[in-house]
Amino acid sequence: MHTYQILFITTSNIVQLCVAHRVSWIPLHRYQIFLVARHLWLVAVAINLLDHLLVPCVFPTLRMSSLLTWMICWMALLPVSSLSWSAVSVESMTPTRSHRTRRNISTFHSFSFTNNRRQSSKSTRLLQTNNDNNQHDNSLEFAVRNRYACKAFERFDGQQPSRQDASSYPASPANPYIVRHAHDCLDLARQAPSAYNIQPYKLLLIDDVKQKQAMAKYCLGPNKFRVLDSDCTVIFLADRQVLKTLKLYRDFCRQQRESQGKTYNTKVMRKTQLYIAIFSSGYPLPRVLSAIVSFFFRTAMSVLNLFSQFVYPLPTLASAETWAAKQTLLVAMIYLLACSSQQIATIPMEGINASGIRKALKIPSRYAIPLIVSTGTAAKTSTTTTEIQERIESSPSRRYPTDQVIYRNVFGTA
Repeated sequence: MHTYQILFITTSNIVQLCVAHRVSWIPLHRYQIFLVARHLWLVAVAINLLDHLLVPCVFPTLRMSSLLTWMICWMALLPVSSLSWSAVSVESMTPTRSHRTRRNISTFHSFSFTNNRRQSSKSTRLLQTNNDNNQHDNSLEFAVRNRYACKAFERFDGQQPSRQDASSYPASPANPYIVRHAHDCLDLARQAPSAYNIQPYKLLLIDDVKQKQAMAKYCLGPNKFRVLDSDCTVIFLADRQVLKTLKLYRDFCRQQRESQGKTYNTKVMRKTQLYIAIFSSGYPLPRVLSAIVSFFFRTAMSVLNLFSQFVYPLPTLASAETWAAKQTLLVAMIYLLACSSQQIATIPMEGINASGIRKALKIPSRYAIPLIVSTGTAAKTSTTTTEIQERIESSPSRRYPTDQVIYRNVFGTA
């Protein structure tokens, strides 16, 4: 290391340590660790930039050595810097201030659900009143055990058109009662959790005859007839560029805080946005460029984790579509259970051409379609409804034995 590099590091650390002495509530030893780690990293980056911009012609061999020095410092000291920053920013505060900070952080992530619960209370009460004669019908166990994939739906128009010519198969008009309750179930499903309450999804309910016809063209096999026969179909859209919604997210959080008479914490919001950007990979870039950036960033994190996992393990990141789909499928599952509690038949389907559906329904390309759910009344057969219900209760859809799925403490041990 050259003389100017040593002087730069030493001077910056002396200045910061002097500042630390004047701030009485910061433990000096912990602050020193943070300063050394942070400044070694920042100085290595600065030196690397200087060497590449100012002296590449004078010292051509110096560029490679500086680059290696920067890589070693970056991989070795970044986890320590992150760990030290957490120690300085939270634990080194006075008890009162530390407690206040933890309280602000915890309430920041929970306040945004309050108004949503109030907005959905009306729909929740409506759902609950439908089964007043049989209160157990609203239980979670009833909804889970009686949910099944409906293979055929009863058409609201009462017709039974031939399926030999799929191109001329007409769409059934929607039953307003089913559509209304499906909308209420979707409103209830919005209460599903999502990372930092960012809600990276949109829910599109299709009940118009023309929209059904346009959508059914891109549904494969029997899924086409299920879309046309059912009363409505919900398209679950996962946002692959969730960072485009950060302004809306900030305004939403600020409005929620102000409505509760609480102070909007800008620092916590910036930190939350950083975490969202890291985990979601939903960069506001063209799709091809975003995929390339996401791939290299995730690869770099994986390589860095090889060196830092013994000191500070790093999270495993997923692609933008995978991350958004995980959040969206939580909403879809609650929707299925909500419909099941109301004895409304549903079937989740993946056999679709997503790009075709996006084009037919004018959905922006930034949204992926992990699945669609057709909703309606189960088709009548020669047996009565009571017999069908008894058949479902007596022989539910089978699952693998419990000891082959659920393990305790050790993988493979029931």
